[in-house]
Amino acid sequence: MISQTTVNQFIPIPTTSPTTLLGYLKALGLMAITNAKGYWEQEQFYLNVESLREVVETFVSDYQPKPIANPWNKKSGFLSGNQLKPFLETETERYQRIRETYQEIIEVLSEIDLKGKGSKELKPLLFPKLEESIEDDSFIDWLSSVGVVTTDKGKERVYLNDLLGTGGNVSTSDLAFNYLECCRQLWDIKTGEPTADCQTFAEAAIAATPHPKSLIKKGILCHLSPRADFFGELDTRTGTDDYPANGISTQLANPVDYILAIEGLLQFSGTVKNLKETDGESPETTYALYPLLLEINAGSAETSDRTENSKHECWLPLWSEPMELRKYRRYVSNHLNYRLKNQIRDTLDLLAQLSQSSQYLEFTRYSRFGFWPRKGQGSYAIHIGIESPEGNDLGAELRRWRKSVRPRPDQTNATYTLLMSLEQRLTALQRGQGSYQELLILLGSVEKHLSKLKSRYLLPVPNLSENWVKKAYEENRCSEFRLAAALASTGLRSNISSYGHSKKKETSFWRGNTDVVPTYSLSALTYALLRKWSIRLSQDSHNHSKHPSQYSDTLAYANFEDIEKLMLGTLNEALILDLACGLSLCSTPTKLWEQDKPKFLPFSYRYAAYAHWRKDYSLSMKEIYGLYQGSTVPLVRRLRAQGLTSRLTKENDKKQKKKVKITLPDLIENGAEIIIALAFPINPYQLGVKTNDFN
Repeated sequence: MISQTTVNQFIPIPTTSPTTLLGYLKALGLMAITNAKGYWEQEQFYLNVESLREVVETFVSDYQPKPIANPWNKKSGFLSGNQLKPFLETETERYQRIRETYQEIIEVLSEIDLKGKGSKELKPLLFPKLEESIEDDSFIDWLSSVGVVTTDKGKERVYLNDLLGTGGNVSTSDLAFNYLECCRQLWDIKTGEPTADCQTFAEAAIAATPHPKSLIKKGILCHLSPRADFFGELDTRTGTDDYPANGISTQLANPVDYILAIEGLLQFSGTVKNLKETDGESPETTYALYPLLLEINAGSAETSDRTENSKHECWLPLWSEPMELRKYRRYVSNHLNYRLKNQIRDTLDLLAQLSQSSQYLEFTRYSRFGFWPRKGQGSYAIHIGIESPEGNDLGAELRRWRKSVRPRPDQTNATYTLLMSLEQRLTALQRGQGSYQELLILLGSVEKHLSKLKSRYLLPVPNLSENWVKKAYEENRCSEFRLAAALASTGLRSNISSYGHSKKKETSFWRGNTDVVPTYSLSALTYALLRKWSIRLSQDSHNHSKHPSQYSDTLAYANFEDIEKLMLGTLNEALILDLACGLSLCSTPTKLWEQDKPKFLPFSYRYAAYAHWRKDYSLSMKEIYGLYQGSTVPLVRRLRAQGLTSRLTKENDKKQKKKVKITLPDLIENGAEIIIALAFPINPYQLGVKTNDFN
């Protein structure tokens, strides 16, 4: 038996979780059977009960099975066989609702010619008749959860809820009949009393008390709690059948889990709405079958893969304050019905709609699930992540572009391999198994590769928001990332690819003849950038706008400590280069990190950087090449001409304004390192350099 526990009236339920559909539905099911309030804190669900013992005892003693059924399915027991006979003959009070409702369903079926009709023909025929004839609320709730029959252009059409398969069944497994078998496993069909295993199953499913053989094969819940990879294959590792340790045994289920999941699914019934939109020449009726069930026919950065099949997402609300189940149902029914063809096109639209509703909703976050079809086994609900209405779906920014650059067999090996890697990275990221930094590096490689091809069918990567930079920086706040972001903010993209964009037409394209700088090493890139900036200025000395220093408002200044590490050679230059190429696709936030002051930077770098990054000065190729060769002579001459080679020190008497002579050595050993560092934007007024004459 389990020990009694009380935590401020709300106790954590160890077997619930917002990251699996089964774990979420169980939380709703527990609220239903206990009639208690509940709330989510992080990834833990809390229920307003005295103890876990109380929850187990309530379920074992008081639960009355619901009369759910799918009489249009062959495996339901209504169309053939005697599987339902024990439930129709039982006289126990526990199964009373099932007995009475099933008899009513059989009467409805007796009035219909079933000969030669399959499930597809029976659904539109039975749905309205059952809704009119059956009185039990739970059955009507189940019917509403399964789907709705409508007349579309003169033809009857059934819209189905993906969470309940293709009409209450997943492949050949009938969910309602499995529910009956689970109930029969727990409560004797003749007496209604709990079976010998009922307490064991309940303690395992509700209190996470390990018990051998507490998983059975009757209740198939694999589509609600899968472990699938990008290609739809399930985890095949083996382990014990003990619950809950073996969470990867997706073909097995605790019968209590199954029953609680069904109770959770019933909470979304009664929310079917006919929603009319007027976007177009004539009004069009579309249907909301399930709260936040988002249909994306065009493919989405979050739920589509290379098969180009139509996918769905289901967004399940999370709340942080105690809430009653009836209030939850009311909120869901009134405010969370979105399946409009034109209103909700992708997850960005959905977030916008939720933000507008946030003032009267108490839902703070949403757990996202995408549906991946697996041949012969229905659609599997894969957890994508937890979103906030104030947040943003970064992957959706690539939605349209991703569809246009899918890997195809007719592509070259290099292109196909690169685009396939991109698909896998995007899918891994959306399932919480990837890295934003790694994805940005790959996107940078894709951009450079497609830039060389200049195919009209393989478009440039779209401009990405600064949220990508923020998200990637959160993964690893390293010097390499900060330097890469600073370099990217100089307008790097226009120098490493042929990307072009028309604001008027709002389209991206590949430009013709472009002077693309080399990216095989950081030193080659930075030297080429300095040379390119210098040449542009020399061709038009009056137009300083061609130098990135003129756009200081959009520059992300590098940290001086990071510059020091770069010049000392302690950083990964290859990583800086790869990250910079990827980050060049994004808008860079200018204040992502705190600015520091220089400590050990050599004066040769300070003066060169001061001249290079001031708005009214610049270095020519003569000075740049001189530094690269290890000579400061051209730099000193330029500084003398511009009056930038003296600085005030702490020993200076400010009243006398005494000039202190600063002498730069003619030859330096770190000229190549200085050239690399000069390409990274810095705040020149923090270098400690003053505009006094050099003596």
